[in-house]
Amino acid sequence: MKKIISSVVVASLFATGAFAFNAKMDPELSFTGYKMENKTAVGGTFKKFEFKSEKKDSFIDFAKTIDIKIESTGLTTKNPLRDKRIASIFKNEAIMAKIVDVKGDENKGEFTLEITANGVTKTYNAPYEVKDGKLAASAVLDVLDFSLNETFNKFAQECKALHSGKTWSEAKVDMNLMIEK
Repeated sequence: MKKIISSVVVASLFATGAFAFNAKMDPELSFTGYKMENKTAVGGTFKKFEFKSEKKDSFIDFAKTIDIKIESTGLTTKNPLRDKRIASIFKNEAIMAKIVDVKGDENKGEFTLEITANGVTKTYNAPYEVKDGKLAASAVLDVLDFSLNETFNKFAQECKALHSGKTWSEAKVDMNLMIEK
């Protein structure tokens, strides 16, 4: 009888682990900024970042372990001068992002993100969806929320002619992460 009970306990432990959520690889992180009155999109990707997550039995618990440190100097828009100017908005410092709450399930919902830049921490809502093993989430933030008015205004002034006089402080950030369960 003890062998049967032991076998059932061991089998259930393996079964629980078999359905745990985990990241398959580092995510793809991208952003979209805007210029001109018509809000023309300018896209880019973050190439230098540290990604941490832990394998967990539930999607919500897994998502709450996601922690990302983005190097603002490690972005690319395929225009080196523009890259340097955008990084200067963030004073060439790291941007921290982590999921602190989840409303939803393993298919769809909304994350509460905590983002820290320039020593200022703000929370943002980020709708997410999981489809075919790919977690996609996006958030819209305003760089002025992080007390970056001076560096943003300098950037906007440098780009005034290129942006027809209008640079938006709003940006959209996207994360795509392959997960397994």
